[in-house]
Amino acid sequence: MLSQADKPAIQTAQREYVSDDVWNLLSNQAGWLLDAIENIAEAFVYWGPDDRLVLCNSKYPSQFMEPDKVRPGVKFSELVEQNIRTGRVISFDKIEDVPSSPEEYRQQRLALHSNGEGTFEVKNHTGKWLQARERRTRDGGTVGIYTDITSLKCAEQREHEAALAADSANQAKSRFLAAASHDLRQPLHAMGILVSALSGRLSNPEERELLSGVGSCLNTMQSLFDS
Repeated sequence: MLSQADKPAIQTAQREYVSDDVWNLLSNQAGWLLDAIENIAEAFVYWGPDDRLVLCNSKYPSQFMEPDKVRPGVKFSELVEQNIRTGRVISFDKIEDVPSSPEEYRQQRLALHSNGEGTFEVKNHTGKWLQARERRTRDGGTVGIYTDITSLKCAEQREHEAALAADSANQAKSRFLAAASHDLRQPLHAMGILVSALSGRLSNPEERELLSGVGSCLNTMQSLFDS
């Protein structure tokens, strides 16, 4: 059994993603919190009351096309402009084509962030989907958590495509049955006329019984087409 010293260490917090004040405070008194933030599965960011980045884990800058510019002190609005300039965001919330609607994206993104409480979905240039959640903190700052939901969105797309395929198959089946019904009704109608004509000419009981069975069969087939 591995001793505590032999166990692999978790990835420690990275100094470049934490402001000086927060680093000095937490690294001395609660370094474990910095390590915990760095090792969660989601991208994490904290914006101060002035909307400047104070703290994030390494997963947050990696989402951007210019990650070296995502550092403590950068303003939130600057990253919004970076997204527009680099074409990182393809769809945002209800905006399906962000590159074609940059002003609409800018206004909606800043408004949601200013509101301080919201959940929305983002698709970036690589095809990855993220669910973003932002919440206001007691000091007036904002915490953001970004969860990769690409696999979920792909599953939803497969279900949607399967539903469309099933609907298309049902429509094709309906068209086939309608055409087959039309083609078969004519000979059935003709056979019905023939049975009716023969019923008045046959006198042999066995022949009339046989003809009756044929008529009953025709009626059953006709009722199937009518149902």
